[in-house]
Amino acid sequence: MHDMIRDMGRETVRLESEEPGKRSRLWHHKDSFKVLTEKNGTQTVEGLVLEMHMLPANSQISSNGTVFKTNEFARMPKLKLLHLGHVQIDGCYAEFPTGLRWLCWVEFSLDSIPANFPLESLIVLEMQYSSLRQVCKGAKILDLSPSHLLIDTNDFSFCPNIEKLILADCTGLIDLHESIGNLEQLVYLNRRDCKNLRMLPKSILMLKFLETLIISGCWSLNELLVTMMRNMESLSA
Repeated sequence: MHDMIRDMGRETVRLESEEPGKRSRLWHHKDSFKVLTEKNGTQTVEGLVLEMHMLPANSQISSNGTVFKTNEFARMPKLKLLHLGHVQIDGCYAEFPTGLRWLCWVEFSLDSIPANFPLESLIVLEMQYSSLRQVCKGAKILDLSPSHLLIDTNDFSFCPNIEKLILADCTGLIDLHESIGNLEQLVYLNRRDCKNLRMLPKSILMLKFLETLIISGCWSLNELLVTMMRNMESLSA
């Protein structure tokens, strides 16, 4: 039933226009690629999905070495959901739509989020397999796993609204900033398979609303602190 409802919804969107750039949602990778390369996106587009490796290998589309410009996204000012995979983008990130609520970017190639990237409206930021070296700010749900080049979490005071922090298999991240204890809304922390993680700050014991803490596979973690965390009343059994 779920698949049937999904397909009905997609057909309804397809009938919005013969031109993909004038539809509210683009989930076919071929359509998304065409809209970006032909620069015909419009303010109608609210969601776009493009995984470069999902493009048909036997089609006339040539995705090898394709680099999109940031101003191609500026043509879609109402964009709220953006899912990119293995996509290369060049230009001024200030031109990205300011209303983005959900950004998923697999294999983000930069080592940091550009300072002019508009993240103010973001609720979910997913940067799996990224080249990021520092935890970025600007979302309630932040997923950077696995980002093996990540080495620093910075001061969490710059992202006080985080509710879910997922840093699984971030093997280069050996600790967390002490300020994590100030994240009053944090309910979920996942550091699974961080084999080089040696210490968690004692301030983590201050997280009154933390319900889920995943540290399985963290073989180097200090056992004394692990024992103390097991006594945190907020954690679910």
